[in-house]
Amino acid sequence: IDRKTRYQWIFLMKNKVPPIEFVKSFLEKNACKTTSLKIIQSDQGGELYRSPEFQQMVKDKGFIMEPTATDASYQNGVAERPYRTFRTVMRSLLTTANLGPEYWSWA
Repeated sequence: IDRKTRYQWIFLMKNKVPPIEFVKSFLEKNACKTTSLKIIQSDQGGELYRSPEFQQMVKDKGFIMEPTATDASYQNGVAERPYRTFRTVMRSLLTTANLGPEYWSWA
């Protein structure tokens, strides 16, 4: 989520393998459009934050990592609220259509 404009990007993944390629592609497409993208905020989840490849990529590109405290979703409220809304809408659509969670990316 862009803090200034509140614009959001959503990438659907099949599993929680470190999404290095998603992040790398996103940064290549969007970081060059603005000079203000310098800080990447992330929870300290193992999928991405603790990935050595991600740490090296952040260092090479000159970004600053800003982790939030463990179990402190209030520090990431800008991202948590839209995520909760998105999840609620998707679950409602799937339930109404009598479809299971395997159809999440189709909803």
